[in-house]
Amino acid sequence: MCKQLHAFFLMSLIGGTAIAGPVMLDDFDADPNDDLFGARDFGSSISDDPFLQGGDTTIDTVFSYGDDAGALIMNSGIGAVQTAWLNYGFNSGPVDLSDNGVMAFDFLAVDQDFTIRIVMIGGDGGKAVINQLQVGAGGPQTVEWDILNDSDFADMDLAEVVDLRISINFDHVHSLDFVLGSIRAVPAPSSMALLGLGGLAATRRRRS
Repeated sequence: MCKQLHAFFLMSLIGGTAIAGPVMLDDFDADPNDDLFGARDFGSSISDDPFLQGGDTTIDTVFSYGDDAGALIMNSGIGAVQTAWLNYGFNSGPVDLSDNGVMAFDFLAVDQDFTIRIVMIGGDGGKAVINQLQVGAGGPQTVEWDILNDSDFADMDLAEVVDLRISINFDHVHSLDFVLGSIRAVPAPSSMALLGLGGLAATRRRRS
């Protein structure tokens, strides 16, 4: 199983490079304090394993791709269902996402479609949930969630985010394998318009 997974990752990474962004939220390296989100609570579980194949979900802080290191890796056995979660409590204080209102998940490889569920809590106690952030098979790819233009979050003050909870494989896909290289915040479309054509062109060059 491990040999097949490594081959899958290598084939997916051929010709791919790490994707840079303006604000790094979590790059899964050995120092969580160099990211805006800081330290995290991480865990995973197997809810179904009909063929006793097992599986694991790990944060590999030395996994190397391009000029970056670190990745969240899910490696599921045949028929096994794994879920994982990332909870960020922001002990150092609220996080301001009002200027960078798009959350970007940079996947290096994904072998099946699956969904991510996100719960965000504001400083006023408000809570909002996105149930279906769809991740498609393939890679490298960036899956983006435009928080500023999501109507479910219209009443939340994004300048005062105090808690963020990410549930991975929320729809319980069997035999799921993926490599998540980083989570970034990038400017929302309305913010990018203020940068002018030069800034927009630079952003496109960075993400190409």
